[in-house]
Amino acid sequence: MLKIPKFYVAIGVCIVFSSFCNGCSTKSDDANSSGTAKPADSDNIITMDYTNIDAVLADILETLPDIQAEITEIRNTFNPENKSFRKNNNPIEDVPLENLFSVKKQLFRLEVANRLSDQKSKQPSKTEAKKMTSHYIDSLLLAKVFGIHVTQEEVTKYIAEHIAPVVTKEKTAYAKALGLTTEELDYAFDRDLYVIDVVWEKLGSKLDENYPKQNGETDENYMKRIKKEIYSQQ
Repeated sequence: MLKIPKFYVAIGVCIVFSSFCNGCSTKSDDANSSGTAKPADSDNIITMDYTNIDAVLADILETLPDIQAEITEIRNTFNPENKSFRKNNNPIEDVPLENLFSVKKQLFRLEVANRLSDQKSKQPSKTEAKKMTSHYIDSLLLAKVFGIHVTQEEVTKYIAEHIAPVVTKEKTAYAKALGLTTEELDYAFDRDLYVIDVVWEKLGSKLDENYPKQNGETDENYMKRIKKEIYSQQ
């Protein structure tokens, strides 16, 4: 099955950061006593230093009041029994999937990853964040073209089965620095990431079948080609 293209899901560093938090690229015992997380096979992986994560997130959140407001709403409305919560005062079950994506959330993630990384780059730009958000929305649009429908209930089930059971030191530290529990982080704050996981679980096989990847074709060029082919038929 076609995996989620790295280019299409994000611009690299955000997904690396998410992978560390959720144990996809590392295990809890891969973190050393200094709080630095690095997988065993890490030649091409950015090292994330969680030692000062509380101060880093506090500093970043001061500049992003919308993210602070989202965190406060999650803390005030999350129900640990059914994993439901409210977003912009609406039950999550009633929120359209596309409304979970925001440029400010992507900018926040880029900034956090940049500040924690051992390969700090220039200040993440809003243009990068917009590009990431656009790629997420494109995934939903492609899914609709193939008649694929994903519900909030499916996303909750996916998180329960694949994300929430994995609790690492990195995830715990990240959630704590946000003022959230790990459940609130997985089911609410990072929910948009797992929407894309569910979409691509369904969409990947459809694209493999109808638009096989060409030899030597990069992920970015592949996505550009199939979008052009698909939308030219509409």
